[in-house]
Amino acid sequence: MAQRPSGHARVLNDFYAEPVDCTEALIGTFDWVSGGFHDPFVGSGSTVAAAARHGIIATGAHLVDRCGGRFPLRDLFTDMTCYSNLVTNPPFVRAAEAIEYALDHLRDGGRIAILADLNFLSAQRRYALHTRPEFELLFVLMKRPSCPPGLQFLAGTIKRGNGSTNYGWFVYQCGRPAGPPRLVFAPP
Repeated sequence: MAQRPSGHARVLNDFYAEPVDCTEALIGTFDWVSGGFHDPFVGSGSTVAAAARHGIIATGAHLVDRCGGRFPLRDLFTDMTCYSNLVTNPPFVRAAEAIEYALDHLRDGGRIAILADLNFLSAQRRYALHTRPEFELLFVLMKRPSCPPGLQFLAGTIKRGNGSTNYGWFVYQCGRPAGPPRLVFAPP
């Protein structure tokens, strides 16, 4: 597995534990998030925890139980539920697929926001995705989050360090009229 800028080897299924600060930045900037959301890649539950801190109703699910049964086991790619909004940190290798699938399973006007390494922006195979009219904005986190390997973090064998990778929220809105996406920066 490839070495990452953080110094950690890439982990199986791309399970990294993002801090609640990432979701709180999104919550503090965009009103639509306060309407509630579902996290289909809930992992350790940090997005739902951030929502709860702000009185926002949020649900979660995952393929693997990492929260002692707190969330149902469900695969986004077979889930036929139509959601109002999705906020999630999917495995990097499935992020584009998650956006495509979600845009077919969101209510009109609903959004999917995915947290991803900014390298997600630049790849020929994602050109069509990023030029879709639904691509509303890229919300760049100016303070690099520390996202250590999730299993080691949950086990307490590794702690958060200083973030070494640039992240942002890629936001797509179902039914958005054509127009260029906005670039928004989160205060550090």
